[in-house]
Amino acid sequence: MGLRLFGKNIFQIYTHHIMKIEYETIAGKSEQSSYTLCKIDSNSILDKLSSIGTTVRVSNLKHLLQVNGNRCEGFVFGGTDTSIGTIWVMYRGANDLEYRIRDIDAYIFDVYINRKYRGKGYAGEMIRQLMQYLYNKGLSTAHLAVSKTNISAIRAYEKTGFTTVADKRFVRFLKINIPYHKL
Repeated sequence: MGLRLFGKNIFQIYTHHIMKIEYETIAGKSEQSSYTLCKIDSNSILDKLSSIGTTVRVSNLKHLLQVNGNRCEGFVFGGTDTSIGTIWVMYRGANDLEYRIRDIDAYIFDVYINRKYRGKGYAGEMIRQLMQYLYNKGLSTAHLAVSKTNISAIRAYEKTGFTTVADKRFVRFLKINIPYHKL
């Protein structure tokens, strides 16, 4: 449901699955992979993401890194000559209009796999490696939100070990997301 004016979305209502994964669900499932996670810093963000792609604008990701410091981290998944995807995580206390992280320890967002690598299990391996990283930091649970209409992503997340804990709606007014769920 939405309202358009001069061909632009002014007001839109979205429904998302809020999904959760526990480290114990994926522990031991990781196969030996030649690809790993490499942390993104604010100096190399544009170089790293321009060859892969992302669902969030690079300027927004840079802003999240600057505003949240160590409460936000981004990673590139790939090898020395291959960049397959990106994944980001926000931690408790992170603060931006779209991501107010209060009652959970880790919120995964912008899970992105380059089109030519989709459907090969890379998203699952990337998430498993991120969960191992989080576990090593003392965090055993992570959440994410995915559009209810993104059936392929929901299936991939479920296959990895995520379960749906709630369905929530949020409103986008002009280009600003109005928080729908106090995380």
